[in-house]
Amino acid sequence: MKIVEKTATKLTLQHRPAGVWIAAGVFVLVIPFVLLLIGQNNTWLFYIWWFPLLPVVFVILGLLVLILAGGVISCGFDKTLGKVTLKRRGLLGMKVTEHSLKEIVDVQLESNSWNSDDNANYDVVLFLRQSKAVPLKVYQTSSSTEKIKVVNVIREFLCLPPK
Repeated sequence: MKIVEKTATKLTLQHRPAGVWIAAGVFVLVIPFVLLLIGQNNTWLFYIWWFPLLPVVFVILGLLVLILAGGVISCGFDKTLGKVTLKRRGLLGMKVTEHSLKEIVDVQLESNSWNSDDNANYDVVLFLRQSKAVPLKVYQTSSSTEKIKVVNVIREFLCLPPK
């Protein structure tokens, strides 16, 4: 997540999964094109029953990757309105979630895997009153030091002590 805007009353964070977009583009455009070129030069490959299906399979896989993990995540903290707004924008539409800033009790990193070593993957999580946790899901693996910086920026903005 990157800091888009940071003022005394507003903090906006955004995550654009460029790596996912590139991978999906390779699956949708490059691999089917290469397979069709290989098929043009080696026409005997089309006699193998599954070879003509490969470009279609890669296009479907690329679109699935875009739908499941290619969304842009925006998180806006606004002290004047007193709320935090989470926007998840993808190919199928936008999902907006709002919470009051007064509901936020803590901001921490939480492990989303069973690994307890340095290879564990962490999510930035907003802990709300009534023991509700709101994870800021970032599918592209960012380093844990970047996520710690994001947690500290959010905690600083909310006047919580740094971790």
